[in-house]
Amino acid sequence: MKQDKQKIVKLLSEKDNFLITTFETDKIEALAGVLALGEMFTELNKNFYLFLGEESKINFDFLPSSQNLTNDLSGKNLLILVSEEKSKLKKMLWERKDGFLRLEIVSKGQPFTPQDVSFSHQKPQIDYIIVVGSSRFSASSDLVKYKDRPVINIDYHQDNASFGHYNWVDERAFSLSEMLVSLVESLETTTNKNIKNVDLATLLYAGILWRTKGLSGKVPSKVFSVVAQLIAWKANKIKIDRSYWQTISPELLPILGMVFERAEFQNGYFIFSLPFSKWSSKKNLFLKNINLIINEIKHKTFGLSGLILILENEKNKGLVWANLDAKKIAAMATFIDWHLQNKHLSQGETLTGFKESRDKIKQILF
Repeated sequence: MKQDKQKIVKLLSEKDNFLITTFETDKIEALAGVLALGEMFTELNKNFYLFLGEESKINFDFLPSSQNLTNDLSGKNLLILVSEEKSKLKKMLWERKDGFLRLEIVSKGQPFTPQDVSFSHQKPQIDYIIVVGSSRFSASSDLVKYKDRPVINIDYHQDNASFGHYNWVDERAFSLSEMLVSLVESLETTTNKNIKNVDLATLLYAGILWRTKGLSGKVPSKVFSVVAQLIAWKANKIKIDRSYWQTISPELLPILGMVFERAEFQNGYFIFSLPFSKWSSKKNLFLKNINLIINEIKHKTFGLSGLILILENEKNKGLVWANLDAKKIAAMATFIDWHLQNKHLSQGETLTGFKESRDKIKQILF
C-alpha cells in the first residue's frame, strides 16, 4: 500500500483550486467518485472543475450532479469585457429578479452601446489535479495545458502506477467508495465541518453497487458496513437500485415496477417488497412473468441463492422465501393467499415458506 493519505487530506483542506478527473470514463464507480469529490468540495467552499478528457460511452444521467461533469476547460466563470474607448464607467448596479441577474453599467457621459460589450470565459485557475479510480495517467489535450500542476492519485487497484506527486493507493480497499468514505471522515475531522449530504452518500453507494455487481458474489463484510453507513447518511438507495437494474436488465425493470414497490439484490438474494393490500391485484402479473424474472436474474447476477418476498404494512412484516424454481414460487403464492385469507399475516406473524430458511432470512435482512 502506497500511502500519502494524510498529506492529501492536508492539501484538500488548505488549498482551493482543483481539477477532478478519471481516465475510467466508462465505469460508474469512477464517475461517481469524481462527482462525490465535487460534493465534498462544494461543502468545503472550494473552487473545482469536474473534467472528463474523453466522452463516456455509458449513461450516467441518474447520478446526482452528473450535469456538472464537463469535457470543456475553457472556463466556467463568465467574463464581461466593457470597452472604455468611447465612454467611461461611473458605476455598475446589479440585482437578482425573476430568475435573472440584471447588470446595469452606468457611464460618466456618452452611454455605453452593445458594441462596447463582449463576453468570454475566464481561464480556470487550477492548482492541483486529482485523479480517482485510474491505474494510469493519460493526459488529454486539455490536461496538457496543466502538466506542471501537482497530481493527487487516489485509487485501490493493485496495478496502479503511482503516477502522482501524491499517491494514496490502498490495495486493501475493495472499492473507491470505501476510500472516499474514509476521506470524508478525515476531512470532517481536519476542517471541523460537516460535509456529508444526501447526494454525496448516494454517489458513494452507486459506486459500491456497480463495483460489486449489485452486492453479489464474494463481497467482504466491510463493504456491507460501508453500505450501512451510507444509508445512515441518507443515501437514496431505492433510486440507485432501480437505476442499476435498469442499466443491466432493461427488460426486467418495467415488470418489477408494475408489480413491486421495491426490488433489490442483497447478500445473494433478490428481495421484492409489496404492501399486503396490493398482493391480490398483483399476484397474477407476478406469476405470469416469473420465468422471465428468474431467467433475467440468473443471467445478470453472480451467486444468486434465491428470492425473498416481503409483504408489509405499517405494523407487520411477513417474509416468504423460495428457490429459483417457478413451481415453488407458485406454491409460495398459494401459501400467501392462505395466510391472508386466515388473517395470519395481519396478526404480525413473521412467516417463511420453508421453516429451515427462517434464520437465514432474518440474517440476510436484519
